[in-house]
Amino acid sequence: MKEKGAGSRRPRIIFAGVHFGVREFPVHSHDGSWEIVYLWQGNVAERQGSEIIPMQPGMFVLHPPGVRHADLAESNYILYHVQFDVDGDPGWPRAAMDDTIQSVGTTMQAIVQEWYSAEPDRDAMLRILASRMNLLLRRSVWHKQIIGPEQLVSTVEKVFRQRFYEPITIDEVAASVGVSRSALYTHFKEVLGKTPLEVLNDLRVKNALYLLRYSHMKTGEIAEACGFCSASHLGRRLKESTGYNPRDVRASTIGQIGAS
Repeated sequence: MKEKGAGSRRPRIIFAGVHFGVREFPVHSHDGSWEIVYLWQGNVAERQGSEIIPMQPGMFVLHPPGVRHADLAESNYILYHVQFDVDGDPGWPRAAMDDTIQSVGTTMQAIVQEWYSAEPDRDAMLRILASRMNLLLRRSVWHKQIIGPEQLVSTVEKVFRQRFYEPITIDEVAASVGVSRSALYTHFKEVLGKTPLEVLNDLRVKNALYLLRYSHMKTGEIAEACGFCSASHLGRRLKESTGYNPRDVRASTIGQIGAS
């Protein structure tokens, strides 16, 4: 069985650039060419037809030929963009997060740099970079297909267990597993009935309860060890989860709640 897009002519780069945006970029389209836009810095939403696609740094969106689109932003942003001449459907994703080593992002940068260079064998290098981008985009589709919601949630829970004591963000964790924040939220609600932040906070509270019950650490030290920004922050989360404050836990045996 022929792989989707395998019989088409290899993608050819026909334009590349980097846009230092301040506000929105007006609605436009590219007849006959695909465009990939990659958000390097800032916050942007891509309007594609009648739909709005929120983006965060490390995310890329594909605009098919003839589809009207625009950048929507309220502050400065940096967006890399590359247009490809492709026969047929290349089998690329509509939108996705880059991997942990920013393979797509660094390839976008290399394309833009090469596009404006006068180095020897420029055209040959652009062909190589176009082939690399094609493979990266098709591979991102494959990753989405083999990683189901349960496996993805399990992977993120492992990250939480390894790094709960750090000031990590949900955006950062979502990017590390190659999905958007909204997609990660959807998967967690589907599999666990909770949001990623709720699961992370539950883990932090559970570890704080254990330390309050079985250690002589000060409350502020426990807060820092469990990823809370302050003792008062720990107190609020503990009260919300158990109905007790740190002093109550230390004065009784209720610290055993959830500590196993």
